[in-house]
Amino acid sequence: MLDRDDELPAFVEDDPERGGLVVATRHEIGWRDWSVSVPVPMLSPVGIRDLFSDRNLGPKDVTFSRLAAVSNGNLGVATAIWEARKGSEVRPSDMTVPEPDRDLNREEAFCLRIVLAKERVKREQLSTIIDTLDRVLGRLSRAGLVTVEDDIVELVPAAVPAAATATERGRIL
Repeated sequence: MLDRDDELPAFVEDDPERGGLVVATRHEIGWRDWSVSVPVPMLSPVGIRDLFSDRNLGPKDVTFSRLAAVSNGNLGVATAIWEARKGSEVRPSDMTVPEPDRDLNREEAFCLRIVLAKERVKREQLSTIIDTLDRVLGRLSRAGLVTVEDDIVELVPAAVPAAATATERGRIL
C-alpha cells in the first residue's frame, strides 16, 4: 500500500491517554427469539505486545498491525480503510471500520445484506423489497455503511467487516 503513494504520511504514536491497550468488541447474547449485542472490553494484542516486547515497535508497525486486524486480513478492505484514513499524519487508532451506533433492526439488516451480497444495487430494485427504503438507506448511510449516488446503492468497502457482523448478528442469511 505504501508503494502506491507518492508522499508518505508521518506515522505518529497514539496518545497514551487515548486508551490504546483496550479495544471493545461486540458479542451477541440471545435467548429464543430475543438477542442483544453487548460491547465487551478486551486487551489489544498489539498494545500488550508493545508493553512486554524487548524491542519497541514503531508507530508504522503498530498502524499496519492494527490495519490488518480490523480488516480481518482482507486486502481490499485494508486498502479502503487506508485510503479513507490517511492524511499528513496517521495514528494506529485511525485504523477503524465504520460501525453503526446501535443494532440494526431486521429491515435494515436485510437491506444491508442485499447490498453486501451484490456490492452495488439499483435503488428501484431495493424499493420493491424494502417498504421504508428512504428511512433504511438514511440510517445505513449515516452509519457510514453505504453510499447512495445516482440511484445506485453501494457498500462502502471499508464497511465490509461491520456489514457482515451486523447481518450475522441479526441472523440474516
